[in-house]
Amino acid sequence: MIDGREKTLEDLRVGDTFNMEVQRQADGPPRAMRIETTGMEPMGVVESMTDRSVTIHSDPRGKNVVESFVLDDTVAVSIDGKS
Repeated sequence: MIDGREKTLEDLRVGDTFNMEVQRQADGPPRAMRIETTGMEPMGVVESMTDRSVTIHSDPRGKNVVESFVLDDTVAVSIDGKS
């Protein structure tokens, strides 16, 4: 699935972030049963936030990066696995 729609493997692009459901096989390599793109999964330290946005600081590959994200009306927040 890409953007919530059924797609084919040819629609998957280099650099896509995804979740993959894998089934172990008794006599062979694991088999991918489902692939779903998830978009970016930024990680970092919260620099600031409002009721509509969050700004994070991260250090991927030794680069200082500060990014701001607008929050969707349906955003779900989970801290330490708790909503």
